[in-house]
Amino acid sequence: MTELPILLVFRAGPPPELLAELEVSGLLFRQANPQDAARSVSEGWAQVVVCERLPGWQALVTRVHAAGGGSVLFGNPPTADEGLNRGPEPLDLEAAREPEAVVGALLRTVARVQARKTTELMPDRLDERVRRAELVNRHAQSIASQIDLPRVVEEATDRARDLCDAAGASLMLVDPETGELRPVNVAAGAAGTEAVRLRMGEGLAGTVAQRARPMLVQDAGLFPDFASHRDLQTGFKTGSAIAVPLVVSGDVLGVLEAVREAGSPPFQPAHLDRLGDLAPHVAIAVHNARMQELVLRANAELEDKVRDRTAQIARVTREWEETFDAIDEPIALMDGFTIRRANRAYARRAGVPAQQLAGRRCHEVLSGRDTPCKECPLAGGPGAGGEMVSEVSLSVNAVHAVSAFRMRGAGGGGATMVLRYRDVSRERALQARLRESERMVAVGQLASGAAHEINNPLGFLISNLSGLESLVDDLYGSDSVKRDAAQMIREALQGAHRVGAIVKELRELSRLQIGRPQPCDVNASASRAARAELAEEQEAGRVCLDLQAETPALIAPLQLDQLLGKIFRNARQATRGTERIFIRTRDADAAVRIEIEDEGCGIKPEHLNRVFEPFFSTRGVGQGMGLGLTAAYGVAQRYGGKIEARSEPGRGAIFTVTLVAGRPALERDLELEAAAAG
Repeated sequence: MTELPILLVFRAGPPPELLAELEVSGLLFRQANPQDAARSVSEGWAQVVVCERLPGWQALVTRVHAAGGGSVLFGNPPTADEGLNRGPEPLDLEAAREPEAVVGALLRTVARVQARKTTELMPDRLDERVRRAELVNRHAQSIASQIDLPRVVEEATDRARDLCDAAGASLMLVDPETGELRPVNVAAGAAGTEAVRLRMGEGLAGTVAQRARPMLVQDAGLFPDFASHRDLQTGFKTGSAIAVPLVVSGDVLGVLEAVREAGSPPFQPAHLDRLGDLAPHVAIAVHNARMQELVLRANAELEDKVRDRTAQIARVTREWEETFDAIDEPIALMDGFTIRRANRAYARRAGVPAQQLAGRRCHEVLSGRDTPCKECPLAGGPGAGGEMVSEVSLSVNAVHAVSAFRMRGAGGGGATMVLRYRDVSRERALQARLRESERMVAVGQLASGAAHEINNPLGFLISNLSGLESLVDDLYGSDSVKRDAAQMIREALQGAHRVGAIVKELRELSRLQIGRPQPCDVNASASRAARAELAEEQEAGRVCLDLQAETPALIAPLQLDQLLGKIFRNARQATRGTERIFIRTRDADAAVRIEIEDEGCGIKPEHLNRVFEPFFSTRGVGQGMGLGLTAAYGVAQRYGGKIEARSEPGRGAIFTVTLVAGRPALERDLELEAAAAG
């Protein structure tokens, strides 16, 4: 039989009955796909293939036959329409319908394959084979010496014409995108060759490509698949033609064809053998040339991409440098205290050309120091990440806020930093003047108000004490003197108490300490403050509570009680008789609002913007100190809140207190901050 395995090519796997028959017969076998089967036979790893009628089975059978092997069709014998019996050498294809008949068909096929090989080596053909081998070898060397595809094709067609004594020769390649045959080059004198695209199975070349086997047509007029309309287009009358497939690794790469004009002697099988022996060399040369074309094209595309990417990088770099230099604040890229790159603003501040900054130390060029500035954020090292900010005095009158950002992933062990300098000299000077101005205004207001309020009770004290001094001698003289002395003493005490109250309010107003903020129930605080300040009004039914806030406010509870108490007191003092006071609480996104509305006399427009000023009061002398709303406003501000007032004269006033909501996340942050501080 054969020591090589039988190749089984089935779409869904061989039938179990067939596998059983092969095992009983002791034959070696393995499964394969069509491409693997054709390649294995071509390379001598197998001789016989068993296949079913799967797509492309005709091409598989012809490839196996062209490679010197044989095939067995599992199923009905091929019909004439299936095109396997056309051409000079019809295939001797065995067919078996049943699994038990396959073994016999295999034995007969193997015998024919071995007989065909024996016939090829008969002595009466040795001379022709030697001569053919010499010619093919000589032509193959000239073809292999070519590199680019056009030269390979030109040399191949010239050698094919010379080798077969043809009128012309052509080479057509399979288009991988369309599957059509397209001409590459037509040798001189090949006017009758097919110089247009052909579909698979169309014309002699299309038939050879489809079947993957050589073909000889002695009379083109009698060949049913010959494309005679091509002769009508070219004016060349084809008489005889031969064509061989160009196969590489089992795939048909193209077709090499030679023709003779009508009236000339037809080609003989020896010519077909010569062309067939030349075909593998041509196929390899064409394959190598195409690969070189692909490599050269890929290299060209890669070079184009490299040029484009280089230009893009250069453009981006240029844009970045222009952006870097367009910033009007000094910016530098630093390795420790050494400048790597700086923008134009940095160079102007240093008074050094930008090209001369690289490699120099920042403290040398900016402040003329030999050692780093002690306030510099770089003095403490690169840090763990994020922004580091400090203020550096680069000269007597120049203060800069320096922000340092660590570059992630940069070289230098993480010490590469980006520094930005912002001149804050004018800003700091303005802030200092503003603080001084505010301090002086506050002191002036405090002194003015205190002098105004203290002056009246002091007048009582001075006057009464002066009278008391003149009457002391007569104290025991009459009862009226005693009464006058007692009255003057009471008035003096009242004035002293008044002074004490003013001092107490001033001390409250000037207190800077702030209680620890915590979630505070505004409803409970509003209820407590109302009981403390509006007890009589509540009993009279003139206080309306509408407490709907569900979110706590972030404020010290005692401070909130004091804040609301002062506003409630102001509302009580503004109402008379049956006029009511409304107290409402509401949630508002990330805040809590408390609204106090009264039906009192209201506030004049010219006074509305001054109600929170220290010592401003619309009540008469001795009736109010004007510090209650000021203190309430200060409490709200210290806890991140605010108080707003609106009013129309004669229609009451509305004070709205807005406080930060005590969210859980904020509570945790405050607890962590307090723990860290403690």
